Amino acid sequence: MTLFNAWYYSFSPAFASYLGSHQTQRELFGYTLYPLIGLLYASYYTYALISPLNNEVAALTAGLVAAAMIGFVYLAPPLYLAKRILRRKMSLSSRLNLRLLLALPAASSAAIGFSYSTGMGLALGFAAATLLLSILTLGVIAGIRVLKRVKLTYLTQQVTALNEVFKTLAICTMKVLNSGAEE
Repeated sequence: MTLFNAWYYSFSPAFASYLGSHQTQRELFGYTLYPLIGLLYASYYTYALISPLNNEVAALTAGLVAAAMIGFVYLAPPLYLAKRILRRKMSLSSRLNLRLLLALPAASSAAIGFSYSTGMGLALGFAAATLLLSILTLGVIAGIRVLKRVKLTYLTQQVTALNEVFKTLAICTMKVLNSGAEE
């Protein structure tokens, strides 16, 4: 956490100052954050649903939900565009071995169970990171497959509508949190 805080605060104050004086950029940045807020709430509710059974499993599952959704929402669109641009420039094989892609999370899950039961902390960390990255990758692949099937004009309308939903969700959540703080 210390490393993350050092990285975050190395640029955050300057970035916040810049956004404070540039209205258009602040609004655009806000639109990119609304989906993240929704994703984090989905992850939180996943944790809340599973935590009465087992806190470690709940934390891992919430992280996997967040990773898959971040891959789907934030990484798939730019990678889809890059793939389309590169395909025009050179011939790319887009054949993916789906069995191999699904085997990695399964093997990582088995490794997590084994290393947890044997108390091998380093192996547990490696297996959890591998599982998280493989789920992120599957989220990206799912997002790219969805983008292949969606027409761009329809997508633009849906992104605008989804941003409004996330914005409303964020505003309502803040009102609820503020009303809880006042009591």
